[in-house]
Amino acid sequence: MIKQSISPRRCLLLQVHRWLILSIPSSQQFGAHLLYLTEEPHQTGSPRNYELAEYVRNCFLEYGLENVHFHDTPALLGFGRSLLVEITEPEKKKLKMAEDPYPPDKDSGLYAGPSVVPYHEYAPSGEITAEVVYANGGSPEDFAELDRLGIEAKGKIVIMRYSNPYSYRGYKVYLAESRGAAGAIVYSDPQDDGFFRGETYPQGPWGPPSHIQWGGIVYDWFGFGITPFTFHWQKQEDGTWVEGPVPAPSKST
Repeated sequence: MIKQSISPRRCLLLQVHRWLILSIPSSQQFGAHLLYLTEEPHQTGSPRNYELAEYVRNCFLEYGLENVHFHDTPALLGFGRSLLVEITEPEKKKLKMAEDPYPPDKDSGLYAGPSVVPYHEYAPSGEITAEVVYANGGSPEDFAELDRLGIEAKGKIVIMRYSNPYSYRGYKVYLAESRGAAGAIVYSDPQDDGFFRGETYPQGPWGPPSHIQWGGIVYDWFGFGITPFTFHWQKQEDGTWVEGPVPAPSKST
């Protein structure tokens, strides 16, 4: 038989640890936070986005964290202002560029307002009228097949499936751009992630017929990261930002 004693200090530490564990927010509290954070659209740079940042900071302070503050860093961001996709020949037809809401879910219509425009982050602005080339999933093999068939992407609008298995939409656009394409459209094919796979939202997990591909297309493998920050900008005493010398890009061997 082994007898083990616990010192008063050790006992106090165990009590403190127990208190910390029991004081962790419950699943109900997590749910309340999640509901508040997702209740309204909060695009980066919007007033609502800043409100949520303050909310998170205040929660951290309430939970006992210290020295919680904001750090200003300018970032390259774009915002969708308008969008039009239209077939011009053989019949003129304007394509619908909005996701259908599901009436029982009040949140499903939050992105239906005119101020919310579907777009790919870091796609340049422009207006293009050109022939269309279908490039399947937009993989290197798919573009190689176009080359084999003698079909050029140069000066064309390349249409690509989001594809299954997954491949990054930014790499698809990069491959199209590297072949001189004038533009690119990435869409979700029901064969890959829609009604061909099973029940769609809200009855199942697959995308409904109207769902649209959202997301960034930044070429992050070049070292920009997910969000390219402009570290060469310098903040002045009056709070304004001034562009400084641009650092030389790093080279990998």
